[in-house]
Amino acid sequence: MQALILADREIIGLTGLGNSNEPWMVEIDGVPIIERMLTQLDNSIVSRIILITRDNKESLIEFTERLNLKTELVFLENKFYKESKSIYSIFLGREYLSMDDTVILNSQLVLEDNLLESILETDGECVVSVDIYKNWMTGKPVFVDGNARVLSVGQEPQMASTLQLNSYRMVGICKFDMNFTKKYFVPVLETIIDVQGDSLEYSEPLNVIAMSNDTRIKALRVSNAVWREINNTEDINQATILFSKDKKSVADKMLGSWGGYWRYPDYLDYFYLVTPYYPPRELVEELQNNFKVLLEQYPSGMRVNAELAASAFGVSPESIIVGNGAAELIKSMMGFIKGKTGFVRPTFDEYPNRYTEIETVNYLAESEDFSYSASDLIEYFDKTTISNLVLVNPDNPSGNYIPKNDMLRMISWARDKGIKIIIDESFVDFSDEINSSLIDQEILNQYPNLYVIKSISKSYGVPGLRLGVLASGDKRLISRMKVDVSIWNINSFAEFYMQICGKYRDSYIKSLDKFRKERTRFISKLQNLRYIRVIPSQANYLMVELLDGLDAEELKQRMLLEKKVFIKTLSKKIKGKKQYLRIAIRNEADNDMFIQKLAETLNAMLSSENRIEKDV
Repeated sequence: MQALILADREIIGLTGLGNSNEPWMVEIDGVPIIERMLTQLDNSIVSRIILITRDNKESLIEFTERLNLKTELVFLENKFYKESKSIYSIFLGREYLSMDDTVILNSQLVLEDNLLESILETDGECVVSVDIYKNWMTGKPVFVDGNARVLSVGQEPQMASTLQLNSYRMVGICKFDMNFTKKYFVPVLETIIDVQGDSLEYSEPLNVIAMSNDTRIKALRVSNAVWREINNTEDINQATILFSKDKKSVADKMLGSWGGYWRYPDYLDYFYLVTPYYPPRELVEELQNNFKVLLEQYPSGMRVNAELAASAFGVSPESIIVGNGAAELIKSMMGFIKGKTGFVRPTFDEYPNRYTEIETVNYLAESEDFSYSASDLIEYFDKTTISNLVLVNPDNPSGNYIPKNDMLRMISWARDKGIKIIIDESFVDFSDEINSSLIDQEILNQYPNLYVIKSISKSYGVPGLRLGVLASGDKRLISRMKVDVSIWNINSFAEFYMQICGKYRDSYIKSLDKFRKERTRFISKLQNLRYIRVIPSQANYLMVELLDGLDAEELKQRMLLEKKVFIKTLSKKIKGKKQYLRIAIRNEADNDMFIQKLAETLNAMLSSENRIEKDV
């Protein structure tokens, strides 16, 4: 058995990332891609490795000499790598292909040992490794019948409508036996190059052979194997997660992306806070049906989007501004708000992080449940000289809630004191109090010192659209902010959502009712677990204290790496010996699964022999 590695391809997405500007020198968990592959082959039954190189031949030879491999190495230079494709790379090694059974690998492939062993041990004239399509794969489509026979590669066979076919993608590792190579592959390869040239992939002769009736190309499905093809920085990051031995760095890398968890479809996301029962299927389908036109059309400017938001929330266009998520509006508004600013701690750090310690006055919620009332805040800040007060209601992470009438009393106090009051009500719709929002034209007119921010992403379950609004009776500030942010600050999909969302108001209200019931059930279930204390919440998340000396960072790592669950620890937000988590509230099925995984992890952590060192 021998191996042929295609190391002559230029990978644009990897340019400049590896040492010596070579794509195959890109490191995964500290090991160059080519070193990993050569070492795996050197430890296998392979007796010869043929490397097809471009003008990097000498540097590759020099590199491999340092590896002290026992396997024979052969280097073949492709001098026309810029004009040709992989069919010509294989053509250069055709004489060697006829000498022995051969496994062919793309040099940018990172795979576990089991996958290589599996294809080396699989019998067949020709074995093509395939996997179910994932959006990072670049391999050609492969159509396979019920007997694992490949019927075509790269194009759907003509008789597909009369057959039960499965569609996969090539993984980038194939095996030819010597007789197959001599009888079929090389003759077809040479004919295609003579007739069509060398600007095709080597899957082309495989397709011609597969569509004939006198041979069998076998598909080896590798869906349970761990592998990744490396074409860009995204692939490097994901491969590092898959193959890294440093589990803490894996956890940090996954959580450090601050979103994009669609990359991990097998994981439960209890980190980010999104309503589980909205949007309804009909709204999603309306967005899908208009995808193409929205993709190809420019969005409207600020004026039109302010009108849409005004219609959705029942205020005047002059009283509201739309943002690319609430974060954009927070940044813009806080740039205009001057003077000392009061905050409740712990809270959402996006606000206090924009001020120096000298500019802030903090109220520390120090009760066991981190609870506080409007009267508590009025009494505390009445003794200070603040110009502004920022309050998240319900608060994040505690879920503490101040009822609407008490909020209005505090807003009135602030007005009388000449204090601007900024209320983030991104989670207020989840509270048990109905009609609790302060985005009301009458309220805004009565209290021009009031600024209300709402994240549509969180309340309405559309974080990918990046939508937020700010409403205020201070029309001068609203006007200044509309100049400050980009005129085209939201995309066509977000604008279209605002255009149609009013039709689904009843569905939204029903989703909130359903959510409140599930929150009650979820809290009750969690309270049955030992080793945790659940803090009351009026939001779509819960703050949980860990008991019996359990460590939040250890739990986070275990839940992610062992149970495939994202959770948020509050160690950086809340100092001291006590350990806290913030967990999202999802639908009933997910919540039950989460409770099971959490219970298993808590029990495992309390077994001394299973303890993870905290500095790991």
